[in-house]
Amino acid sequence: MNLIDFLDPNKIQSYLDTVKKFLETDSISPLLVLLLIGIFFLLKPSNSGGGKNSEGGIIYSDLVELVPLRFRPNFLNWYRVCFWIVEFSIAILIFISFLFSKYIPIFLLIIVFLVFAGVFILYRQIIFQFLNARIRRSRYRKIFFVLLFLGALVLVISTLADPGRNQDLSFNQKRFSSGDHALVLQNPWLASGGDWKNTCKNFWELKTQSKFQEFIKKCPNDSEAEIYLDNSIAEDTAKTQNSILIKVAVSVPVSRDSGQGVFNALEILKGVSSAQQTINEAGGIQLANGMKGLLHISIIDDGHDNSSSEELEAQRTANFLVSKEDIIGVIGHFSSDATEAAAAIYQKYGFIAISPTSTAVRKTNSVWQFLQVGAKQLTLNSNIFRVSPNDSIAVNRIKDYIAQYNRNNAINGISKVAVIYERGSRYGELYKQYFKDSFSTIKGTTLNNQDPNHDECAFEFGAADDSLRVQECLKEVVSNADALLLVPSTEKADYIDDIIRESNKNPIRPAGDSTSRARHLLGGDSMHKEPFLSEPTRGMVVIVPLSTQKLNNVEMNWRAAMSYDATQALVKGAEGSSAKCMNEQSPTLIRCIRRELQSVLSSDNFEADGILGSKTVHFDEVGDREINADLQDKLAVRLCVQWQEDKYVFAPLNPSDLCS
Repeated sequence: MNLIDFLDPNKIQSYLDTVKKFLETDSISPLLVLLLIGIFFLLKPSNSGGGKNSEGGIIYSDLVELVPLRFRPNFLNWYRVCFWIVEFSIAILIFISFLFSKYIPIFLLIIVFLVFAGVFILYRQIIFQFLNARIRRSRYRKIFFVLLFLGALVLVISTLADPGRNQDLSFNQKRFSSGDHALVLQNPWLASGGDWKNTCKNFWELKTQSKFQEFIKKCPNDSEAEIYLDNSIAEDTAKTQNSILIKVAVSVPVSRDSGQGVFNALEILKGVSSAQQTINEAGGIQLANGMKGLLHISIIDDGHDNSSSEELEAQRTANFLVSKEDIIGVIGHFSSDATEAAAAIYQKYGFIAISPTSTAVRKTNSVWQFLQVGAKQLTLNSNIFRVSPNDSIAVNRIKDYIAQYNRNNAINGISKVAVIYERGSRYGELYKQYFKDSFSTIKGTTLNNQDPNHDECAFEFGAADDSLRVQECLKEVVSNADALLLVPSTEKADYIDDIIRESNKNPIRPAGDSTSRARHLLGGDSMHKEPFLSEPTRGMVVIVPLSTQKLNNVEMNWRAAMSYDATQALVKGAEGSSAKCMNEQSPTLIRCIRRELQSVLSSDNFEADGILGSKTVHFDEVGDREINADLQDKLAVRLCVQWQEDKYVFAPLNPSDLCS
């Protein structure tokens, strides 16, 4: 990094945002403790006038000698006042941090202490001696201190501002395709068989030969092939007409969990494909300079396996995408964990991401959240936008449902809820946190046990001791609960089967009732999966961002519908950005649109059409979808697992209905 790059205004803002992100992490509590101790021992003022024989902090005497004698008395007075104000303020922050934090990472405290000790020894034994011998009486002493401070500051900021600095972010380009090769393979997508799946298998060779039009006639369920066909049509049209390709990437977890992520990936691709067809068939993207843009989609696989992690693959994906100058933005990522991991890279390079499916509660800029130093809200930035309502709205829907149920069942209502979530999942942990912290009573009904150790179960799902932990959870937590709130990550939701099965083996008997009943099941959107449509989950209430929608005779679940909205929003943003790039021509026009996209999407006047109608997509001050009065009852809806027409389905619930 050279000096010119370092002083670039966009990068300076990125540095400041990165430092802010660092200060908002859970490690802040031990860092504050070390800061309090360090400032006290290094900079504590003495009761005398300072100088070499001062009884103040270790570096205090050096600071005092930097001040000319005629200014020293006033300096010392103000120094003492500022020192004790800073120390007192840090002490208050530490108190607040410990008050609101669930835990303090002690190992980090030890590491920081060792680093502090090392720096102290370095100063006393090397630098201090060097200053005494060569510079202490030199007229360049002040310059040396200034340069030393600035050098350290540049080093720290540049290190913090480089996400993934010490990680291998190399990307396998075989996980990126615009149609030259397929990312979705036959297995496990078509492994279960069935009429239409067998047909897709029989004609799979057409897809491998890029004969997408012929293949789609035989296998219309393959949204990846639909996108590649539309790309081919857009490329041919752009060659013959006065139009350019507006390239957008969509990041999906195709290879996640040994390929099981393909099912979620295809849901997202269905929404993106529908938006691409709608936009291009309606005449394309109307750019301000009179040119026409045609939407071109590249698919990138950010799935991970046992050899990697979700966060690392998201960073690798982000690092690759920002290098593609012809791509204006990305639809993604799938999970809140992946979105958070990639966010800093996107901000560093001014790249836009619109996540269709990230729902974890996002950290805002409110003063109260800043004071709650230990809070674990999702830390994103101004380059990340989201179209799904966040989980605070879903939790309110659950709260309303419980209150409604209890009004209709005054004697045997839901009095205690056990939360089942995945340890390490931002989605599950934040859902659990918001559920427990946002309210404690509903008209006098206690939602959680008084003992905080007996109202939740955290699993790693797939760990060797999980079967034992299931038994312990049922014994200590679930057995005391009237209802289970199930919020695993989408990736590991299938492991919840064991919890439900064991819970049903041990039903509860409400007071005054001679019959036993299964516990109520409540679920986050990760429970909206076909495998959970079965007898054991009958009556389960699941909160999802949107009920199934139909567009052009194509049914789309909430993941597909939100992906449609995200694509429409990004395209509308490109149209608005082109107005700021009137004098540009391709390819500089594309770079200009990419550069201006963030300011357009975050504008108060921005509105895009969505699956719910005209001008139904706009963002609030932090980049989340704004839920106005018209959308209140349409987003974050309740679904109930019911038996209908010889099969179990997720049936929409009216606000006044209970699930049965």
